[in-house]
Amino acid sequence: MLKKGDRISILPEYRDKGDELFVWVVVGDEEKGRVDISVLNSGLPFPGIQTVPSYMVTAKRTESGRKVSIRHGPLKAIVK
Repeated sequence: MLKKGDRISILPEYRDKGDELFVWVVVGDEEKGRVDISVLNSGLPFPGIQTVPSYMVTAKRTESGRKVSIRHGPLKAIVK
């Protein structure tokens, strides 16, 4: 289950060209097989939010298997 603040990546078969260059994050908890995502490093003052089926994304994980969250690292200041 994906939670707000989780870092994710879009699976290769669903990416648009250049999506792998962005830092993607969950902005709304997964619900009913869908999840709200946004990009952190787009350079836009108000980056858009996209709702995608949860099967299109995967959580970034550490080598030990823990999910990576922006709530517990150098990016935590941008999440309220």
